[in-house]
Amino acid sequence: MRHHPSQRSSNQFVPAKSGSSNRNHLRVEKRAASESKVIRGYGSVFYNAADPGTEYWLWDDIVERVMPGAFDSVLANNPDVRGLFNHDSNYVLGRTTSGTCRLNVDEVGLYYECDESPNDPDWARVAEKINRGDVNGSSYSFVPKSTVWEEITVNDRSVWIRWLKDMDTLYDVGPVTFPAFTAATSSRSTLAMEHPERALLLEERNAFLRSRESNKPTDGVAVRLALLNTENGI
Repeated sequence: MRHHPSQRSSNQFVPAKSGSSNRNHLRVEKRAASESKVIRGYGSVFYNAADPGTEYWLWDDIVERVMPGAFDSVLANNPDVRGLFNHDSNYVLGRTTSGTCRLNVDEVGLYYECDESPNDPDWARVAEKINRGDVNGSSYSFVPKSTVWEEITVNDRSVWIRWLKDMDTLYDVGPVTFPAFTAATSSRSTLAMEHPERALLLEERNAFLRSRESNKPTDGVAVRLALLNTENGI
């Protein structure tokens, strides 16, 4: 099981880590009118142009952003999602089908809370790490249903945006030691351009462009597709 968000085809399970904005939202607090506690946080944040921490640089020329509304359809089906620490199935903090983990969406992103389990020392250990500030990020695992690719120019060079438009499946959500967006620049941009995960993303991008332009063929599109084929050795 991988814990780095890069290789995400439509039929693939991929844990995807959340943005740096989550550091300010992850907390342990008492529930209203109750002495019990909950762990609350954002597993994913929607892209906000005013906050660079809400996008994830997969490579120097590919950046990923989550569209508002991306979780609406999957949450409408009441998915069976686990609340996990560090994507580890040995550290279950809650589960939606048992009512001990709840998911919702607001203007910030995918919001979760996991109820306290007084007889579970693992829950207490994770809560203590959050209270101390040792753990301050969150993450989620998913399979995307729909992605949209957009080309922009940044500092006179071409950059591709991979928009996550709709989710097919959610597997887990919860606190993590290393939220990916805060470490993205150093961890992903240093990977070789020939990395197999990059090749899969380029295949997805090319398929999207072909689908988008199939009913509107132009000379410009033909040139672009030819360049894409050349880049992938086709």
